[in-house]
Amino acid sequence: MKLQNKINIRFMLVTLLVFTVAGVIFYLALGHVIDHNIKGILKSRKTNIILYLQHHRTDSILIGSPDRTILIKQIPKAADQSCISDTMAYDEREKELIPFRKMVFTTSVANNYFEVTILHSLLESEDLQLIIFYFMAILFTLIILALFFLNRWLSGKAWRPFFNSLSLLRSWKISENHQVQFDQTGISEFDQLNQTLEEMIQKMQADFMNLKEFTENASHEIQTPLAIIKSKLELILNDQTLTNIQHKQLHDVFETVIRLSKLNEALLLLSRIENRQFVEKCDIDFSSLIQSRLDYLEELFALK
Repeated sequence: MKLQNKINIRFMLVTLLVFTVAGVIFYLALGHVIDHNIKGILKSRKTNIILYLQHHRTDSILIGSPDRTILIKQIPKAADQSCISDTMAYDEREKELIPFRKMVFTTSVANNYFEVTILHSLLESEDLQLIIFYFMAILFTLIILALFFLNRWLSGKAWRPFFNSLSLLRSWKISENHQVQFDQTGISEFDQLNQTLEEMIQKMQADFMNLKEFTENASHEIQTPLAIIKSKLELILNDQTLTNIQHKQLHDVFETVIRLSKLNEALLLLSRIENRQFVEKCDIDFSSLIQSRLDYLEELFALK
Protein backbone atom coordinates (compact mmCIF):
# COMPACT_ATOMS: atom_id res chain seq x y z
CA MET A 1 0.00 0.00 0.00
CA LYS A 2 1.25 3.45 -0.90
CA LEU A 3 2.14 5.81 1.92
CA GLN A 4 -0.23 8.42 0.49
CA ASN A 5 -3.17 5.97 0.60
CA LYS A 6 -2.25 4.86 4.12
CA ILE A 7 -2.17 8.49 5.30
CA ASN A 8 -5.52 9.18 3.60
CA ILE A 9 -7.12 6.13 5.22
CA ARG A 10 -5.88 7.09 8.68
CA PHE A 11 -6.94 10.68 8.11
CA MET A 12 -10.42 9.55 7.08
CA LEU A 13 -10.73 7.22 10.08
CA VAL A 14 -9.71 9.97 12.50
CA THR A 15 -12.03 12.48 10.79
CA LEU A 16 -14.92 10.01 10.84
CA LEU A 17 -14.31 9.27 14.52
CA VAL A 18 -14.18 12.97 15.40
CA PHE A 19 -17.34 13.74 13.42
CA THR A 20 -19.15 10.75 14.93
CA VAL A 21 -18.29 11.80 18.47
CA ALA A 22 -19.14 15.43 17.65
CA GLY A 23 -22.45 14.34 16.08
CA VAL A 24 -23.43 12.26 19.11
CA ILE A 25 -22.51 15.09 21.49
CA PHE A 26 -24.42 17.59 19.34
CA TYR A 27 -27.49 15.31 19.21
CA LEU A 28 -27.47 14.81 22.98
CA ALA A 29 -26.93 18.52 23.57
CA LEU A 30 -29.79 19.33 21.20
CA GLY A 31 -32.06 16.91 23.05
CA HIS A 32 -31.07 18.49 26.35
CA VAL A 33 -31.79 21.99 25.01
CA ILE A 34 -35.19 20.92 23.65
CA ASP A 35 -36.03 19.16 26.91
CA HIS A 36 -35.04 22.26 28.89
CA ASN A 37 -37.14 24.42 26.57
CA ILE A 38 -40.19 22.18 27.01
CA LYS A 39 -39.81 22.30 30.78
CA GLY A 40 -39.63 26.08 30.55
CA ILE A 41 -42.83 26.16 28.49
CA LEU A 42 -44.60 23.95 31.02
CA LYS A 43 -43.48 26.13 33.92
CA SER A 44 -44.64 29.25 32.07
CA ARG A 45 -48.05 27.69 31.48
CA LYS A 46 -48.18 26.69 35.13
CA THR A 47 -47.61 30.30 36.16
CA ASN A 48 -50.31 31.54 33.76
CA ILE A 49 -52.82 28.94 35.01
CA ILE A 50 -52.20 29.89 38.63
CA LEU A 51 -52.81 33.55 37.74
CA TYR A 52 -55.94 32.51 35.86
CA LEU A 53 -57.26 30.62 38.90
CA GLN A 54 -56.51 33.53 41.19
CA HIS A 55 -58.44 36.03 39.08
CA HIS A 56 -61.60 34.00 38.38
CA ARG A 57 -64.41 32.76 40.54
CA THR A 58 -64.64 29.06 41.21
CA ASP A 59 -67.88 28.59 39.28
CA SER A 60 -66.50 30.33 36.19
CA ILE A 61 -63.27 28.39 35.92
CA LEU A 62 -62.98 26.26 32.78
CA ILE A 63 -62.18 22.61 33.45
CA GLY A 64 -60.11 22.22 30.31
CA SER A 65 -58.83 23.82 27.14
CA PRO A 66 -60.40 23.16 23.74
CA ASP A 67 -57.36 21.20 22.55
CA ARG A 68 -57.37 19.11 25.74
CA THR A 69 -53.82 20.04 26.61
CA ILE A 70 -54.89 21.65 29.89
CA LEU A 71 -57.14 19.90 32.40
CA ILE A 72 -58.26 21.54 35.66
CA LYS A 73 -59.95 19.48 38.33
CA GLN A 74 -61.15 20.63 41.74
CA ILE A 75 -60.01 18.28 44.50
CA PRO A 76 -60.27 18.02 48.27
CA LYS A 77 -57.61 19.60 50.36
CA ALA A 78 -54.17 18.27 49.39
CA ALA A 79 -50.56 19.21 49.81
CA ASP A 80 -48.83 21.12 47.04
CA GLN A 81 -47.08 18.84 44.59
CA SER A 82 -45.68 19.01 41.09
CA CYS A 83 -44.26 16.34 38.80
CA ILE A 84 -43.26 16.03 35.15
CA SER A 85 -43.39 12.79 33.15
CA ASP A 86 -43.76 11.45 29.61
CA THR A 87 -46.97 9.81 28.41
CA MET A 88 -48.85 8.79 25.27
CA ALA A 89 -52.13 10.49 24.38
CA TYR A 90 -54.49 10.58 21.43
CA ASP A 91 -54.12 13.62 19.20
CA GLU A 92 -57.16 14.78 17.27
CA ARG A 93 -55.09 16.42 14.56
CA GLU A 94 -52.70 13.51 13.98
CA LYS A 95 -55.46 10.90 14.57
CA GLU A 96 -53.07 8.69 16.50
CA LEU A 97 -51.29 8.29 19.80
CA ILE A 98 -48.31 10.58 20.06
CA PRO A 99 -45.82 11.26 22.89
CA PHE A 100 -46.51 14.10 25.30
CA ARG A 101 -44.65 15.71 28.18
CA LYS A 102 -47.06 15.94 31.12
CA MET A 103 -46.94 18.22 34.15
CA VAL A 104 -49.29 17.58 37.07
CA PHE A 105 -49.41 20.03 39.95
CA THR A 106 -51.81 21.12 42.70
CA THR A 107 -52.58 24.64 43.84
CA SER A 108 -55.03 26.38 46.18
CA VAL A 109 -57.06 29.54 45.61
CA ALA A 110 -59.33 30.95 48.35
CA ASN A 111 -59.53 27.65 50.21
CA ASN A 112 -60.28 25.82 46.94
CA TYR A 113 -57.85 23.17 45.76
CA PHE A 114 -57.21 22.28 42.15
CA GLU A 115 -55.25 19.63 40.32
CA VAL A 116 -53.96 20.85 36.98
CA THR A 117 -52.64 18.65 34.17
CA ILE A 118 -50.70 20.25 31.32
CA LEU A 119 -49.77 18.34 28.16
CA HIS A 120 -47.16 19.41 25.63
CA SER A 121 -46.66 17.49 22.39
CA LEU A 122 -43.20 16.00 21.80
CA LEU A 123 -43.94 15.14 18.18
CA GLU A 124 -42.67 18.44 16.79
CA SER A 125 -39.58 18.26 18.96
CA GLU A 126 -38.80 14.74 17.75
CA ASP A 127 -39.38 15.81 14.15
CA LEU A 128 -37.05 18.75 14.70
CA GLN A 129 -34.40 16.46 16.17
CA LEU A 130 -34.69 14.05 13.23
CA ILE A 131 -34.48 16.88 10.69
CA ILE A 132 -31.40 18.32 12.38
CA PHE A 133 -29.89 14.84 12.70
CA TYR A 134 -30.33 14.06 8.99
CA PHE A 135 -29.07 17.52 8.07
CA MET A 136 -25.95 17.10 10.21
CA ALA A 137 -25.39 13.56 8.85
CA ILE A 138 -25.55 14.82 5.26
CA LEU A 139 -23.36 17.80 6.15
CA PHE A 140 -20.76 15.60 7.86
CA THR A 141 -20.75 13.22 4.88
CA LEU A 142 -20.18 16.08 2.44
CA ILE A 143 -17.42 17.52 4.65
CA ILE A 144 -15.71 14.11 4.92
CA LEU A 145 -15.86 13.59 1.14
CA ALA A 146 -14.60 17.12 0.52
CA LEU A 147 -11.75 16.66 2.99
CA PHE A 148 -10.89 13.27 1.45
CA PHE A 149 -10.58 14.54 -2.11
CA LEU A 150 -8.93 17.78 -0.99
CA ASN A 151 -6.39 15.87 1.11
CA ARG A 152 -5.80 13.44 -1.77
CA TRP A 153 -5.19 16.30 -4.19
CA LEU A 154 -2.91 18.16 -1.77
CA SER A 155 -1.03 14.97 -0.88
CA GLY A 156 -0.49 14.14 -4.54
CA LYS A 157 0.82 17.64 -5.17
CA ALA A 158 3.07 17.52 -2.11
CA TRP A 159 4.48 14.06 -2.97
CA ARG A 160 5.10 14.89 -6.65
CA PRO A 161 8.77 15.94 -6.05
CA PHE A 162 9.38 12.61 -4.32
CA PHE A 163 8.10 10.62 -7.30
CA ASN A 164 10.15 12.81 -9.65
CA SER A 165 13.28 11.98 -7.64
CA LEU A 166 12.31 8.29 -7.63
CA SER A 167 11.89 8.31 -11.41
CA LEU A 168 15.32 9.93 -11.80
CA LEU A 169 16.89 7.29 -9.57
CA ARG A 170 15.31 4.47 -11.60
CA SER A 171 16.74 5.83 -14.85
CA TRP A 172 20.21 6.37 -13.36
CA LYS A 173 22.97 3.86 -14.12
CA ILE A 174 26.18 3.65 -12.17
CA SER A 175 28.20 2.94 -15.30
CA GLU A 176 27.18 6.30 -16.78
CA ASN A 177 29.69 8.76 -15.44
CA HIS A 178 27.54 11.86 -15.24
CA GLN A 179 26.43 13.93 -12.26
CA VAL A 180 22.85 13.47 -11.08
CA GLN A 181 21.11 16.74 -10.27
CA PHE A 182 17.77 16.78 -8.43
CA ASP A 183 15.36 19.70 -8.71
CA GLN A 184 14.75 22.06 -5.82
CA THR A 185 11.32 21.18 -4.38
CA GLY A 186 10.87 23.95 -1.83
CA ILE A 187 10.15 21.28 0.81
CA SER A 188 12.97 21.04 3.33
CA GLU A 189 12.56 17.29 3.93
CA PHE A 190 12.67 16.42 0.23
CA ASP A 191 15.54 18.85 -0.40
CA GLN A 192 17.56 17.21 2.39
CA LEU A 193 16.76 13.78 0.94
CA ASN A 194 17.80 14.84 -2.57
CA GLN A 195 21.03 16.38 -1.27
CA THR A 196 21.85 13.17 0.61
CA LEU A 197 21.11 11.10 -2.50
CA GLU A 198 23.36 13.31 -4.63
CA GLU A 199 26.21 12.85 -2.18
CA MET A 200 25.66 9.09 -2.05
CA ILE A 201 25.53 8.82 -5.85
CA GLN A 202 28.75 10.80 -6.23
CA LYS A 203 30.49 8.57 -3.70
CA MET A 204 29.15 5.41 -5.39
CA GLN A 205 30.35 6.62 -8.79
CA ALA A 206 33.78 7.45 -7.38
CA ASP A 207 34.04 4.05 -5.67
CA PHE A 208 32.86 2.31 -8.83
CA MET A 209 35.44 4.05 -11.01
CA ASN A 210 38.19 3.30 -8.48
CA LEU A 211 37.17 -0.36 -8.34
CA LYS A 212 36.96 -0.57 -12.13
CA GLU A 213 40.39 1.00 -12.54
CA PHE A 214 41.86 -1.25 -9.84
CA THR A 215 40.40 -4.38 -11.48
CA GLU A 216 41.72 -3.47 -14.90
CA ASN A 217 45.15 -2.51 -13.56
CA ALA A 218 45.38 -5.63 -11.41
CA SER A 219 44.40 -7.86 -14.32
CA HIS A 220 46.91 -6.17 -16.62
CA GLU A 221 49.71 -6.30 -14.08
CA ILE A 222 49.03 -9.98 -13.37
CA GLN A 223 48.88 -10.91 -17.05
CA THR A 224 52.34 -9.43 -17.74
CA PRO A 225 54.35 -11.62 -15.31
CA LEU A 226 52.22 -14.64 -16.25
CA ALA A 227 53.11 -14.13 -19.92
CA ILE A 228 56.80 -13.87 -19.01
CA ILE A 229 56.63 -17.04 -16.92
CA LYS A 230 54.81 -18.81 -19.74
CA SER A 231 57.42 -17.81 -22.34
CA LYS A 232 60.31 -18.82 -20.06
CA LEU A 233 58.70 -22.21 -19.40
CA GLU A 234 58.24 -22.78 -23.12
CA LEU A 235 61.95 -22.18 -23.66
CA ILE A 236 62.93 -24.52 -20.84
CA LEU A 237 60.55 -27.25 -22.07
CA ASN A 238 62.34 -27.17 -25.43
CA ASP A 239 65.64 -27.99 -23.71
CA GLN A 240 66.67 -31.56 -24.73
CA THR A 241 68.87 -32.04 -21.71
CA LEU A 242 65.92 -32.28 -19.32
CA THR A 243 65.08 -35.62 -17.86
CA ASN A 244 61.60 -37.05 -18.20
CA ILE A 245 60.77 -36.24 -14.57
CA GLN A 246 61.96 -32.65 -14.92
CA HIS A 247 60.07 -32.27 -18.17
CA LYS A 248 56.86 -33.57 -16.59
CA GLN A 249 57.20 -31.27 -13.57
CA LEU A 250 57.87 -28.23 -15.75
CA HIS A 251 54.93 -29.18 -17.99
CA ASP A 252 52.62 -29.29 -14.94
CA VAL A 253 53.85 -25.84 -13.92
CA PHE A 254 53.24 -24.60 -17.48
CA GLU A 255 49.64 -25.93 -17.44
CA THR A 256 49.06 -24.30 -14.05
CA VAL A 257 50.28 -20.95 -15.40
CA ILE A 258 47.92 -21.28 -18.38
CA ARG A 259 44.99 -22.05 -16.07
CA LEU A 260 45.96 -19.10 -13.86
CA SER A 261 46.03 -16.81 -16.87
CA LYS A 262 42.59 -18.00 -18.04
CA LEU A 263 41.27 -17.66 -14.51
CA ASN A 264 42.46 -14.06 -14.38
CA GLU A 265 40.74 -13.34 -17.70
CA ALA A 266 37.53 -15.00 -16.50
CA LEU A 267 37.53 -12.99 -13.26
CA LEU A 268 38.04 -9.79 -15.23
CA LEU A 269 35.13 -10.72 -17.52
CA LEU A 270 32.88 -11.51 -14.55
CA SER A 271 33.81 -8.21 -12.95
CA ARG A 272 32.82 -6.34 -16.10
CA ILE A 273 29.56 -8.26 -16.29
CA GLU A 274 28.73 -7.56 -12.65
CA ASN A 275 29.53 -3.89 -13.17
CA ARG A 276 27.25 -3.85 -16.25
CA GLN A 277 29.93 -2.47 -18.53
CA PHE A 278 28.42 -4.30 -21.51
CA VAL A 279 25.64 -2.07 -22.81
CA GLU A 280 24.51 -4.30 -25.68
CA LYS A 281 22.65 -7.43 -24.65
CA CYS A 282 21.58 -10.47 -26.63
CA ASP A 283 20.26 -13.97 -26.01
CA ILE A 284 22.67 -16.88 -26.30
CA ASP A 285 21.62 -20.32 -27.52
CA PHE A 286 23.76 -22.61 -25.35
CA SER A 287 22.62 -25.69 -27.24
CA SER A 288 23.98 -24.49 -30.57
CA LEU A 289 27.12 -23.12 -28.89
CA ILE A 290 27.91 -26.47 -27.26
CA GLN A 291 27.16 -28.29 -30.48
CA SER A 292 29.61 -26.08 -32.39
CA ARG A 293 32.32 -26.84 -29.81
CA LEU A 294 31.62 -30.56 -30.07
CA ASP A 295 31.91 -30.42 -33.86
CA TYR A 296 35.24 -28.61 -33.48
CA LEU A 297 36.56 -31.29 -31.12
CA GLU A 298 35.10 -34.25 -32.97
CA GLU A 299 38.38 -35.07 -34.78
CA LEU A 300 40.28 -34.97 -31.48
CA PHE A 301 37.76 -37.38 -29.95
CA ALA A 302 38.27 -39.71 -32.89
CA LEU A 303 42.05 -39.65 -32.41
CA LYS A 304 41.65 -40.55 -28.74
